[in-house]
Amino acid sequence: MNRGNHKGFTLIELMIAMAVLAFGILGFTFLNSRALNNRTFSRDLNRATVIAERVAENLMYLEYDDDLLADDNSDAAATKYPIDTSTAYMGYTVTTKENTSPQGATTTDKWFTVEQGKQRYHLRWEVVTGNDLVSGSPGSKVKLIRIFTAFEKKDPNDGSIILGGYNPAKIGPTILTFKTDM
Repeated sequence: MNRGNHKGFTLIELMIAMAVLAFGILGFTFLNSRALNNRTFSRDLNRATVIAERVAENLMYLEYDDDLLADDNSDAAATKYPIDTSTAYMGYTVTTKENTSPQGATTTDKWFTVEQGKQRYHLRWEVVTGNDLVSGSPGSKVKLIRIFTAFEKKDPNDGSIILGGYNPAKIGPTILTFKTDM
């Protein structure tokens, strides 16, 4: 019997080939799930931005002295909208959300809430009035409107609902717009 003449793979070679194939399939599955999560996040962020743009357009058509554009504070501090829970705008309801920064500080903000399908989106804006906000003609009145939007998503750590697309530590507005009194 001649043992050196057999052709084929040994059991060890087959096990190594299957392990390499398994790692390749696991890597592909991981990348596919990451891509799906990124696509969902991008879709929700895009929809939140569209809602902010719609609100910005509506605010731009209001009169300069409209109550929804009033700046009740000094020029150094912005007035936040919604002001209270009885305020409604464009059919949006008002909700209160607590935000916790990475340092552990908790802030409470009031948001206008709108539902699109199964997803809830939240928005608010701040108004600052001042002549020196934008370089322009002397004596012109200018209002800076900063619109913030967010959407609800599940926290991967504990499953609680958190605001996505909004980081209170960085406080970056989604939309900046100006309103002038000419």
